[in-house]
Amino acid sequence: MDPHSWSLHWDVLLAIGVLAAGYVWSQRRWPADARRRAAFDLAVILLLAVYVTPLHTIALHYLLSVHLLQNVVTAEWAPGLVVFAIAPSLAHELERWQAVRVLTHPLVALPLWLGTYFVWHVPPIYDAALEQSGWLLHLEHLTYFFAGVLLWWPVVHGRYSDGAKALYLFGAFVLAAPLGLLLALLPRPIYDFYRAPTSSCASSAPSTLLVSSAKARDERAATDEQRGRDQQAPSDPFRAAQHHHRDEHGEDRLRRDERRHDRDAPAIERGVETRVADSVDEPRRHERTRSAADALTRIRAVGDDDQDHERRGH
Repeated sequence: MDPHSWSLHWDVLLAIGVLAAGYVWSQRRWPADARRRAAFDLAVILLLAVYVTPLHTIALHYLLSVHLLQNVVTAEWAPGLVVFAIAPSLAHELERWQAVRVLTHPLVALPLWLGTYFVWHVPPIYDAALEQSGWLLHLEHLTYFFAGVLLWWPVVHGRYSDGAKALYLFGAFVLAAPLGLLLALLPRPIYDFYRAPTSSCASSAPSTLLVSSAKARDERAATDEQRGRDQQAPSDPFRAAQHHHRDEHGEDRLRRDERRHDRDAPAIERGVETRVADSVDEPRRHERTRSAADALTRIRAVGDDDQDHERRGH
């Protein structure tokens, strides 16, 4: 499958369409403000981006990191935006149901969200969902989204203090951090679906980069083979003449370089000797200059003493 292909699956489009239709219907009776409607629009855009664009193809057939990003959008970002988009009046109506109150309680919602994350990332279950790419994968994504809605509900619509909400979110992401660190720090992938080079997705449609690399490798091999044949004794007289001409040209250039080196070597040696002699004689020159300056100073001192004696005699 081409990694640049779009995934226009009717089931994904139907699920996102039902979500959008339900929100539009709720706005007639429980309208939300502009901020909340914009949050819902952003949630729909994120879901379309990770399930319809080529990101979905890359996530299911090529890169584990992109599939993990898809899971984060499904289980954290999009549910949080959808919960925020729900009008407080509608949230109050929904909380009249005892099942909603139980499921959205922090001590229930947080374990459900963590359990959903950890269970679906068990390697056999993870690989099975990817290999089938059918109902099991859809079930995974639906449970991610549902658990994310439960996670964010106490934060957005819960009647708790800001400190309690902050502590709740902090605990949620601290408890989920080991899974992310495990997947990021392991030197090898733990999922066979992305590790096996002979998987159905990889063998059925190699990427453009792999094709280009193979083509370049084949071209280099052909070039090396041709060069090896050319280096052998050629049977073609014209090609033999070309090789002979290149050999003679190389030998002539080598001889010219040797003659230039022999001609310039004495001058270079004299220059080096001169520099070495100058570096050696430089302290001696400084010493002679210092001695001459001292002698001139003594002569001037003697002359000054003679002038003093003459003045005293007069």
